[in-house]
Amino acid sequence: MPPRDPTAPPPVHGIVFHRDYLALEEHGKTVKAVRRGQFESITLEHGFYSHHPLLQTIFGLGLTVVGALPAVWALRWAREGGTLDVWYFVVVLLLPLGLWVVRDATRRGLQLVVRGTPESHKLPLPRTAEPPALYRQVQAAAGAAGYEVGIGPSAADLVGDEPAD
Repeated sequence: MPPRDPTAPPPVHGIVFHRDYLALEEHGKTVKAVRRGQFESITLEHGFYSHHPLLQTIFGLGLTVVGALPAVWALRWAREGGTLDVWYFVVVLLLPLGLWVVRDATRRGLQLVVRGTPESHKLPLPRTAEPPALYRQVQAAAGAAGYEVGIGPSAADLVGDEPAD
């Protein structure tokens, strides 16, 4: 990750539009950076934040089921008595983990999709801002750094503009 350039413009909703790279920052640290020569286009889109939401959801549901089984056994133990091993309680921790994975897999919102030659990157934008205002801020910051941000068909209705081709 490139170090934070003191001459770089301030981040717009966590995205730094530097003349040499795009970066996603969280809590003042660069989480993901893409050099200018490594991508072909930037598009504002609305969709899943996860790259593989179906696989992630299936995995999360599997963790949830595995964590729920010992919870049921523990409830039966509490009602009927007997012995209960410690590993039941450890495996029950998979239940909230699985639910968290499912929640994370199904999160949707506005994001900048940076399409590049080797791979694409999704840079999520906050869900608190109004989409038209968010798009204007991103467009202004990107334009100042020499980038052009298109609008994908999934975000066109939200920002009130025509999708890019």
